[in-house]
Parts: sequence; structure tokens; C-alpha cells
Amino acid sequence: METQPEIHPTGFTIFARGFEFPEGPAFDRIGRLYLVNLRGGYLSRVNPDGRVEHFATTGGAPNGSAFRPGSGDLYVADSGLNSILAIEPTGLVREVCGGYQGQKFQAPNDLCFDRQGGLYFTDPPPVSDPRSIGRLFYLRPDGEPVLLDEGIAYSNGLALDATGQTLYVAETRTGHILRYNVVAPGQLGPREIFARLDPKPDGMALDTVGRLYVAVFGSGHIWVVGNDGVVVEKLPLPGQGPTNLAFGGPDHRHLFVTEGPQGIVYRREIATPGLRLTGE
Repeated sequence: METQPEIHPTGFTIFARGFEFPEGPAFDRIGRLYLVNLRGGYLSRVNPDGRVEHFATTGGAPNGSAFRPGSGDLYVADSGLNSILAIEPTGLVREVCGGYQGQKFQAPNDLCFDRQGGLYFTDPPPVSDPRSIGRLFYLRPDGEPVLLDEGIAYSNGLALDATGQTLYVAETRTGHILRYNVVAPGQLGPREIFARLDPKPDGMALDTVGRLYVAVFGSGHIWVVGNDGVVVEKLPLPGQGPTNLAFGGPDHRHLFVTEGPQGIVYRREIATPGLRLTGE
């Protein structure tokens, strides 16, 4: 008889474990979960039944990941290699973009694709660097990087809404969630403060009604922010260090959370389905 997973009082269950500071969850078309091992320099693939496989090794410090629309390539922001990488379904790793105007990126953190195949990504300073010089880039489909904003106090997680007209960016050192109007692909209006959370907001994802789910590292909660920037709910976790999250499972009604210090991926059923990402 199959053993049912134990449900924690928070409503979360353990989906998979044994990772080295997991981050950057992304689902492929057949429901397999890919995530990075930030401290191990490699990526894992988790099957729907929870079985874990090694997928690829970057040798750096991979952080965010997202599937490129129309291809099976998984793009990875690698903070250790200061690069944006692409990993083919075979596990072959290649560098897509390693810098801007002749200089290497600082420590690429998170990324997301738009419908045109352009890639938004954050480029904060290394964690040990206290300076507030985080940047936000757009990698055009032709491979040319465009600087969109800078002077962000550690630019971290980001998410693009269903219309492709609003981009959210976590400013970790201030606890702010920044919002930008997307004027055109790779062109943004001025930043504005959308929400204020306790430090440290990290990865983010949207549901189908536009609510923003934010992994707030150190809080032991996923914060849910309404369309008006007001926190409407806090979902408690069994661990204090959520790093990122993604919606998956049947009808995208499950929330998957990577918990860094414990090396665990948690799962919980959610009433409102999550937004299907462009790259799926």
C-alpha cells in the first residue's frame, strides 16, 4: 500500500529533499520540476512522483531558472559564473550572455521570459557586497543585453504578469516590491514601490487573479500580496528559509516552495491556480 505523505499543520507536505540550498524552481511541459542547487553547482530534476535525478552541472552557483518559450532549453542565472546559461534537454550547458559593455555581470540572480522570447533578469552585487548597486537587465531575443534600471538595493526575484505589461522585482535589502510598467518588450517606465514587506523578499510567482506570492527569506512564510499592494495572507512554512516558489501539479493548483537551509521542496494545494509561465 502506498504511504500518504504526512501533512504538516501548515498544510505543506515534503515533496522532495536532500538538496544543497535549492532555488529557482521551474516546471517543464510534462510536469517535471527543475531546480538549482546553489551551493552544489548543479541542477536537479524531480519527477511528479518525487523521484530526484541529476540533470546538469554548471560548476558555478546557479540561482534562478526558466524555460525559454518554444524550446526545451532551461535558462539559468548563475551568480558564480557571472553569466546567463542555457541548458539543453540533454544536460549540455552553454553560455548565452556573460556581460554588458565589456564587463562581466555581477551575480545574476533570477529571470523570466516574455511572450516575445526576451529575458528579464536581475543582477545584484555578490551577497557579501553591502553596496546597493543591483541592476535589472533585458536580454533581447537576438542575444543583446539591455540595461533597464540600476541602483536597486539588491535586485532579486522577479515576475511578469499575465498581460506582459507589469514587471515586479524584489528589492531585498529594503523589503520593497518594485513595479514597472512595460512600455514595450525591454522598455520600462519608472520604478514605483508596489508593496513593503519585511526583509528579505526573494523569489515570486503570480496566480491567475494577479496576486503575488513572495518567498520572504527568514520569515518562515509565503506572503500573498493583492493587486493593490496590500498583504492579504501569510502562509506559514515548516522552515524559516523559503527562497523561491512556483505553481505546478494538476491545473497548477499546487504551490511548490524551495526551502534553502533545510534542502527541501515543500508542496501545498492552493484554491486559486497559479499563472502558467510563458516558457512551458
